[in-house]
Parts: sequence; structure tokens; C-alpha cells
Amino acid sequence: MKKLLLSISLLTAFTAFSQDISITLNTPANGATILQGQSFNVSYTVKNVGTRALTSADSILVGFTLGNSILQSGGSPIIQLINTNIPIGDSVNGALNGLSLTFQQAGNTSICAIALLDGDTVNDDDNADCASITLSFNAGLSDQERIASTIKAFPNPAETQITFSAELTNGFVTVYDLTGRLLNTISLNQEAVLDLSTFDNGIYIYTITNEKNELIKTAKFTVSK
Repeated sequence: MKKLLLSISLLTAFTAFSQDISITLNTPANGATILQGQSFNVSYTVKNVGTRALTSADSILVGFTLGNSILQSGGSPIIQLINTNIPIGDSVNGALNGLSLTFQQAGNTSICAIALLDGDTVNDDDNADCASITLSFNAGLSDQERIASTIKAFPNPAETQITFSAELTNGFVTVYDLTGRLLNTISLNQEAVLDLSTFDNGIYIYTITNEKNELIKTAKFTVSK
């Protein structure tokens, strides 16, 4: 149903050749709670999984659904256009920042990102990625619990770098090895990227703290080169 809805908005005058792209929804994280009227971000990664490099002449359209409805702003569907060079196997990141929702009914639903390239179709499995979320009228959760629900580390396992994202500004990501040895601390303002070039293969522990040094979350990631 979500794909059918977006096909109406995205499928326009495309040429008919075969080219594959995939999309990964990075945030909001699966299981996140979104509060009515509160700002949140949507971020995604589009990857060229086809047989030729994409150029700025190629048009990738990215749209979004919330439940069975197209995500809109000011009464119009939110659609992002990507025109950039993407070599085979490479990817680009995109984001919608500062979104807020007004809804009539709270509860569980899903948010999806859907990408289309020229003659591609919304029936391709990799064209959409979704996260299960909860819409809430009431804060209910503490600030730390709410922020923790938005934290995501990707890709995981990681090879050259790992990205941390959260609904948090002036925060910090601290990384330890399994013996508890401190390896690195980086600033987190909605998003932070950690270079893994000096990291050996293995499992690492990371903590997310806020500007008051209060612990928000502890989790693990894996480096596999």
C-alpha cells in the first residue's frame, strides 16, 4: 500500500532502462517514539547496486510514508531529488531535518523511505525500507529514555567508519575495547562519524552521554574488515 501511494507521486516521465538502487532508513530507529509537535529527523542511505555508475544526469526521487499515508509538508508530498555521481557499489546519504507531526491517533505505526530511479519500479524489494515507531501525545518517557530510543549506529558491522545518530545535541560518543580501555571520544550533534582505520577487527563498546555527562545509552558495535 505504501509503495502504491508513492508510485502515484514519484512515477512521472521516466525512461525505461534497468538500473538498481537500494535505500536504507537510518533514522528514526526501529522502536523509536515520536511525540506530537516535537522535532525529529529522518535520515537514509541510497546505494548504487546496479551495473553502471550513476551521474548527475540520473534522477533519484526519495519519498516517505507514515502508516498508509504519504508524508507531507504544507499539503504537498515530501520528495527529495538526488542528482549526483554514485559509482557502482557506492552510496549517498540524505536527511529530512526538523520534522514535526500532528496526528489524531497515537499508537504503533511505521515510517518508510522509498527511492525510485528513472525506469525503476516500486515493486523492487530494495526500493523501500521501514521502521516501526510509536506516535505519542504524552512525553511519558524521560528525556534520556526518549533520546535513547532514537540512537542508532550504522553500519554495524562496520568496516571503515561508523555513524552514530540521535536526537541529541552537545552530546558525546565514547568508545572502549572489551577490557574497558578508552579508545576515543567524539562530539555528537545529531550525527557523528567515527573513523575505524586504526581499529582492529572485533567488538567494541560505546556510550552516549549528554552535555551534563549523564549516560543515555551503552551498546556495542563490531568492526569487520
